[in-house]
Amino acid sequence: MKYLLLLLALSSILAVGCGDAKPEKKTPPGQTLKQDPITDQGIDGAKSRLVAAAEVILKYVEKHGTFPEGADSFRLRDTLRPEFGHISGFEELWVSHNGKTLIHYNQGIAGKKLEEIRDADRTWLLKDPVAIKPFGYAIAYCSGRVDAVIEQPAIGAATPM
Repeated sequence: MKYLLLLLALSSILAVGCGDAKPEKKTPPGQTLKQDPITDQGIDGAKSRLVAAAEVILKYVEKHGTFPEGADSFRLRDTLRPEFGHISGFEELWVSHNGKTLIHYNQGIAGKKLEEIRDADRTWLLKDPVAIKPFGYAIAYCSGRVDAVIEQPAIGAATPM
């Protein structure tokens, strides 16, 4: 009888202990979860995001004749939203690959015409401020070219790898 009670007690403990699996989190209707970092996409993901963001800015330049004014990346995004906010994934274009900050806009070119940029293929337009090891920083240039550099550029030009 002792063995039977002991066996019964152990089986009930095991049955209760097996229910520790965490239930899958589901997003409530009408709500979104905080964006997860996209570092799994690596440097290619960061570069493709900058290509799309640079295309939006260059379309703006084509239409308005100058690079958009923007004291910071928040204002840049707000400036572009009325014309380009309908583009699928527009809001995500401006988020760094770590999902925690916005990409940086070269304020040194704000308000300038493309023709005023001395070397558009070497003057940065956008950069992801978070390095992806071992590649470095994803950078979009005023010409539309995107590359990775080891050191962050200062306002003005950056040398590609």
